[in-house]
Amino acid sequence: MVAVAKTILIAILAGVAFIIVLQVAYFFPFYMTMVVEAFNMANIAANDNYIKVEYYEDALDKLRDRPMFNKFNSTDPHLAQIIARHIDEYDRDDGDAIEPSPGHPETYYNAVDGPIVSGVTKPYRQRGNAIKVTVNAWYPLRMTLWGREVTPVDIPVSFSMTTTTLKYYKDLDLIE
Repeated sequence: MVAVAKTILIAILAGVAFIIVLQVAYFFPFYMTMVVEAFNMANIAANDNYIKVEYYEDALDKLRDRPMFNKFNSTDPHLAQIIARHIDEYDRDDGDAIEPSPGHPETYYNAVDGPIVSGVTKPYRQRGNAIKVTVNAWYPLRMTLWGREVTPVDIPVSFSMTTTTLKYYKDLDLIE
């Protein structure tokens, strides 16, 4: 009887170990997708010294449509996010690095967020400044045993990459 109980216990533990290894195998492409998106957005930010709103929205939509990232509905706070911020020489936040969207009043620039040139604020800085691109997402850890979902857990995951801007803007020399 003891041998049968040990066999059943070993079978259950082996099944749980298999499911955990399978979840780790699913996590690798999930995390690598975040790394690739952060790298792509960092390249865009480095080339123009900011991220244009079209590139940002396309990348965010593409990321949220991926199979592992679309587990949440559009009103869920666990949606994937892409954040790009200017960083000063002391590694402090120095304003948003994403171009303001024309139809969204909550994304505007004031004097703190960007340089003012001829009365217009600019979302970019001069060459040599740093931009930190962060991709935040929630990994949906789900295990289904015998048709039932067991302990659904959402694990917060993020990846950050800092890049240096490359483009020289002549109009930033005219800062008022």
